[in-house]
Amino acid sequence: MSTDKKKKIVKPVTLSEQAYAIIKDEIITNQIKPGDLLTEEQLSERLSISRTPIRSALKQLVMEHLAEVNENKIVTVSNVTSQDISNVLVVRCSLEPLAVSLLEGKIGTKQIKELNKIMKKLTQAKNHQVFLDAEYDFHLAFARYAGNTFLYDMIEKINMVCKRYLVLSGTLDKYTPTALEEHQRIVDLLEQNKIKEASEAMYEHVKNAGERMLLS
Repeated sequence: MSTDKKKKIVKPVTLSEQAYAIIKDEIITNQIKPGDLLTEEQLSERLSISRTPIRSALKQLVMEHLAEVNENKIVTVSNVTSQDISNVLVVRCSLEPLAVSLLEGKIGTKQIKELNKIMKKLTQAKNHQVFLDAEYDFHLAFARYAGNTFLYDMIEKINMVCKRYLVLSGTLDKYTPTALEEHQRIVDLLEQNKIKEASEAMYEHVKNAGERMLLS
């Protein structure tokens, strides 16, 4: 008997991928701090899985520079320096305004409604985690609307790193009102179909965000 119904094969999430996601989130949100040890034995016991997937997860974290290995093969959470922030700032100031500049003809009522919904989450966030998650969604939205998968992947990685930097900088409480104003200006300009001005506003926002972290 034939059927027109399509079936999708869902890739199972491996133990290594699950361990990687958990440890990465704990590093980014500063639950595991710079310099903390990441031992296979301790993580294996805490996550109730064998050391093999933990080993694979740690290798991935080292590749992403969230962890580092010393000469004695001891893995620790990597530190964040002012140079790291400066390096990310240079790339971010190029890519995120570019994503906005590519939105000509791609922004309509649906996209503006989504952005305003994210803005509502940002303004009503009761804790840092909720704010950071909404902030992450906000910046990725423009890359998604642009429809360039390579650009999206790069901006996604940059904002994951920035999430961690924001937590470590301790600037969230102090500069949240200013950041919200910058976010809203970008949305307002896009709603008016002022793409060039919105791109410039995005540049100013990411530059200011980086400078605020460097001043901390």
